Amino acid sequence: MTATNPSENSENSSVDIEATKDGHDENAKGRRAEKVLWAVAVLSLVFIIAEFVGGFFASSLAIMTDAGHMLSDLLSFVISIVAIRTARQPPSKRLSWGYDRAEVLGAMISVIILWVLTTVLVLLAIERIVNNDLTTPRHMDFNAVKEDLSALENVQSVHDLHMWSLNMDKTALSVHLAIDSSEHALSTVTAARQLIRQKYGISKATVQVESYDKSMNSCEMCLT
Repeated sequence: MTATNPSENSENSSVDIEATKDGHDENAKGRRAEKVLWAVAVLSLVFIIAEFVGGFFASSLAIMTDAGHMLSDLLSFVISIVAIRTARQPPSKRLSWGYDRAEVLGAMISVIILWVLTTVLVLLAIERIVNNDLTTPRHMDFNAVKEDLSALENVQSVHDLHMWSLNMDKTALSVHLAIDSSEHALSTVTAARQLIRQKYGISKATVQVESYDKSMNSCEMCLT
């Protein structure tokens, strides 16, 4: 019977202790990283909701694009959390090396998600440019603007009124005003611009005046 060398037992025990300690250290680091990721994910979610709501009401694709970018970050955080938890799983008979590659797989999934979101946002931007998104901004009351312009002195008819958003805080306007006499053209344009700027905050306005004709009342296209 061969006697066991005490020094060998001591060395083996030391190696086992070091391996166990390294394993505990790795688990502790993983848990700390997971807590940080959860905190960042919650903050990101708050900002995403705020930006999506603000971008929607402001009709700003730029803000919603930034929210979409943050959404990809949020998904990356969640994927990282799942990957960290998966990597902590003990080795199995099938995966004898454990699940450490889960973090690499999570990074690949995050990149794919970012590509998909980027593609969607680029397509939306192209669609807006091609289709000329010239809808009346939600915060503007079309009928109220038309009534105020119609109430101006010397104005007999208002037509071809258009309002659209240049960006999230700038609105443009164009309108045709039919007046009773051409001699009132300058004063009418000045009064209209002043009304549009002071009451509705629109500094970029194109006001065109023309002589009033009774046929305008029966022109469906002119009554817009």
